[in-house]
Amino acid sequence: MIEFAKNKLAKQPNFNQYAFIVDDAQTHKFDKNYYDLVISRFGMMFFSNTLLAFKNLYLSLKKGGEIFFCTWSGIRENDFFGIPLITLSNFL
Repeated sequence: MIEFAKNKLAKQPNFNQYAFIVDDAQTHKFDKNYYDLVISRFGMMFFSNTLLAFKNLYLSLKKGGEIFFCTWSGIRENDFFGIPLITLSNFL
């Protein structure tokens, strides 16, 4: 995905403003007070220590910076997984 993103953005005039980091959000040595925005798309469910990861990410933000994330809800609130599970449980 990183290579895809780099190739997609390579022709942009501000390409050098993008950072591509592959590491553990819990332990990566982010620059402090550096980022305006942190986005986690379905990543937080893989953190072994969510609090530690978000603390580390938070410390990398400039004052007024923002963290956005999206993640799955519980299985009962997630039709993509919940409906098949409920359907199968009726037969098993």
